[in-house]
Amino acid sequence: MRHNNSEAIIIKENHFKSFVNFHDCWFTSEIFIEKNFFESGTNLCSKTQFITFDAPLYLLDNSGTLAIEGEGRDEY
Repeated sequence: MRHNNSEAIIIKENHFKSFVNFHDCWFTSEIFIEKNFFESGTNLCSKTQFITFDAPLYLLDNSGTLAIEGEGRDEY
């Protein structure tokens, strides 16, 4: 996923067993992340992974680490 257009993105009520990588994503409309379990975490709220939000990010009742500073794999 590089960027979305005008439609909101809704990710709701999922159980992600593997790391969810948002590196270099650009969100141009609202994104709703609700009631998900990120078992191996995600970098969605990372400060160093070039993730851009031009519209609000709504986080509600998620479990797991949301701000992993990396891409979820061994860095060389």
